[in-house]
Amino acid sequence: MKNKVLLLLLCVFLSGCYVQSLNKFYTDDLKIELPQIVGEWISIIHMGKDVSNKNISPWKFTKDKIETYDEDNKYAELEVVYFKIGDNLFMDFTAGKPSKASDDIGNFFWGAGVTLVHSLCRVTFRDGNLVMTPLNVEWFEDRIKEKKLDLSFVKADKDSNYIFTAPPEQWITFLKTYANDKDVFSEKYKFVFKKPYNKPDAGDGK
Repeated sequence: MKNKVLLLLLCVFLSGCYVQSLNKFYTDDLKIELPQIVGEWISIIHMGKDVSNKNISPWKFTKDKIETYDEDNKYAELEVVYFKIGDNLFMDFTAGKPSKASDDIGNFFWGAGVTLVHSLCRVTFRDGNLVMTPLNVEWFEDRIKEKKLDLSFVKADKDSNYIFTAPPEQWITFLKTYANDKDVFSEKYKFVFKKPYNKPDAGDGK
């Protein structure tokens, strides 16, 4: 039990690597099906780090869930909603099933949503690869310090993470403006996957 508590606290701490919102990033009219993402994808890059030689189990994408594996092949499930703003694709994700074993705690990616918040990645397909780019939390922290961010948030104390309270409509306006901004969606935190066995190109997702 003690180990479970320690792991849970670690997940909460690590979740600070993601921008977190109490509200979803989309409205229901923006939701889409994304059939080209469904299936297994092999990890190439995690959070900007090359993991192609780590022998990580393939991530499995369905229409509303992702089975994820970290560098230690620790499993956790994310619940996802795909949506589209203009020509840009996004995925809103929250924590799903933490592990396959009842006595285990989820991995790093599950930790991003363990506090019942929403996180976001931009989704693109490049040369047959799947690229998922999260919002850059450092950009948000800098804008907050400069008082240049028009999104509401809460912060319990100086050591806690920012939790955004902006409604979906404000997030949509924000994403319309910054969807293609390489500082807001920084490549240094991207995830890249390829299809197993050189399967055909997944398309551009547009």
